[in-house]
Parts: sequence; structure tokens; C-alpha cells
Amino acid sequence: MYNQDMQSQKLLPQHWVTIMVFGLAIMGIAILSSASAILAHAHFGENDFYLWRQIINLFIGIIIFMVVRNIHYKRWIDYTPILLLITLASLVAVFIPGIGADYGTAKSWIDLPNPFPNVQPSEYAKLVLVMYLSFLFERKQAVIKDFKEGYLPFALVTGIICLMVALQPDFGTTLILAVIAGTMFFIAGGNLIHTFLSLLGVGLMGFVVAVNKQYIYDRFTAFINPFADELGTGYHIIQSLTAVGSGGFWGQGFGQSRFKYEGYLPEAQGDSIFAIAAEELGFIRVIFIIIAFVVIAWQGYTIAEKTEDNYGKYMAVGITTWITFQAFINIMVTLSLFPTTGVPLPFISYGGSAMLANLIAIEILLNITSSRDIYRGNPLCRIMIVSP
Repeated sequence: MYNQDMQSQKLLPQHWVTIMVFGLAIMGIAILSSASAILAHAHFGENDFYLWRQIINLFIGIIIFMVVRNIHYKRWIDYTPILLLITLASLVAVFIPGIGADYGTAKSWIDLPNPFPNVQPSEYAKLVLVMYLSFLFERKQAVIKDFKEGYLPFALVTGIICLMVALQPDFGTTLILAVIAGTMFFIAGGNLIHTFLSLLGVGLMGFVVAVNKQYIYDRFTAFINPFADELGTGYHIIQSLTAVGSGGFWGQGFGQSRFKYEGYLPEAQGDSIFAIAAEELGFIRVIFIIIAFVVIAWQGYTIAEKTEDNYGKYMAVGITTWITFQAFINIMVTLSLFPTTGVPLPFISYGGSAMLANLIAIEILLNITSSRDIYRGNPLCRIMIVSP
């Protein structure tokens, strides 16, 4: 009886994931309140412009989180065909004048009329790709090593989505999509040679985009030696490292960042938010962000390992890989351990599409551990098993 009571009180993987995710979200609101204040005042005349919108994003995300809680994870198989079609259509729509909106160098958003916020389809594409590949690999399990029956259906849809995101161009998201797909294919038992072909294809795609986009090429050269052009291509890397270094062990103090002022770091409320957090909070506090993502990775893969059906296992692997890999790419870019890519820090960076997509994905992951296998399937989904 004592052992049973202790087991019932033990924190299970889903409990750890929930604690870490909402801990990060709350910490993100606090960090964003400081990191975005100067930029918000300069552009919109109010310090809390980004803050209140992120609070609304989180509030809507929690509502959707609770709705998704009541959906058996295998029911997503029914929705995969229409979600995939909507995703492909939205990735095309970003290039249509009057529909797509570009900020900076990328055409990654769909411009919705007020009061609706803009939508970034590539954020939802990560989740839909995980759904599709989980469905595909479960159905193709017996022939997963076959080039025609196993590899080509996987490579076709993954390649199309990656190409459309790369053309925006969004190198960071393309990389994340490729890593998600490659990891899932490997876990599903895919042929290692086929996996290598996929990585080679994505690498060639990235190279072609890089050599045709000067700013992407400059990012790679700046990563190799940022001090070769301190006031040019290497400026932001140097500023990021300086911001992190100036935080030291204890930090400069909440709200005391100098690098959140416009001109020092791009997207202080978004891609560069970890640098601002490190500057203000110091190593002793931001280390909890890293620990939280390590725990999510550990417990997420534990959920995958304990899941009995293949569909749930692949979903858990895909979602965990997506969230944690993206987090560590963002942090490594900040620390100049990876070439500059514009990917947000999950649950912390400003962004409605990213917040909603991440929370939906996490709830599906949690649902895998608590749902009984009562799903009976939808015959219409057979059309999504692409066979050449």
C-alpha cells in the first residue's frame, strides 16, 4: 500500500512537461515586459504594446489547450488531410500580393484585416508535418525501408513543405522542419541511406537559397569570423555575445538591459530575447530556461518510449524534437554556436502563431499519455498515403 501511494504521488512525464511549459510561458511574459518596452514605445508609443498582445496570445492558447485536451490524439488522423491542404495553400498565399505580408527580408505572414493578427503559416506547418508523418509511418511501417513505398511518400510531402518555406526565405524554419522529418523517419525505421539522401537534398536546397540571397550568405561568413566586419555582418553576433557576457553570473537587474534599445539587437522581443534575458537576469537565472527545455526533451522522449502504438510514438518524437531543437537553436545562435537564423524561443519569444502552435502540440503530447485507444479510423485518410 505504501508503494502504491508513493507511485500515485510521483510526478509523471506529463506532469513535468506541463510544469516546465507553463513555467516558461510565465517567465516569458516577465522577460517580454522588459525586453519589448523600449521598442514598443519607439514604434507604437506605449511600453506594453507587445506585452498585452502576448498575454492575449497566451490566454487564447490556454483556451485552445483545454479544448484540445478533450480530443483523442488519434482523432487528428481524421483532420490531417484537410489540415495538410490548408497548410499548403497558406504557404502559397504568403507570396500573393495583397494577402501575404513581408517584414524585413522574409515573406512569411498572411495579412489579416483588423482586429485579427497576422498569421505565420510556417509555425503551423511544423505541427501538420508531424501529424502527416506520424500517420504515414504508421501505415507504411512494413515497407518503410523500401525506396518507392516508404521513402518517396515521405520525401515528397516533406520536400514540398521545406521548399515552400525556404523560398520565403526562412532558413531557420526549413532546418527545423528537416530535422523533425529526419528524426521521425529514423525512429520509424527508415533506411539510413535514404535518410542521408534527405539530409543531402535539404543541404543542397539550403545552399542554393544561401548563394542567391546575399544576407543569408553574409550570416554564414559572419558566423565563421564576426570580427572580420565588426560594424557590418558581424555586428549583431558581437552585440549578442556582449549582452550575454555583460549579464555575468547575477545579471544587470530586471529592466536594466542596454541592448534592448533599438539598433543594438534585432527582434529584442523575439529572436534575440534570450540575450536580453541573460543580460538582465544573469547565468544563475537563465540556466533555468535551458534546464526546462532539457526536462521537456527528457520527459517528451520518455512519453514516446512508453507509448504502445506507433502513431502516438511518432507524434511524441516529432513534437518533442520540434520544441526542444528549436529552443536550442535559438540559444546557440545567441551564443554564436550556430549561424544566425530567425527562429523564436518557444513559449518565451513574442508571437501569436508560434505560441498557439506550440501549446496545441504540447497538449497533443500530453494527451498521448492519458487517452485510451478508442479510435476507429476514417477511410478518407487513405488518400493521404501518397504512393507513386
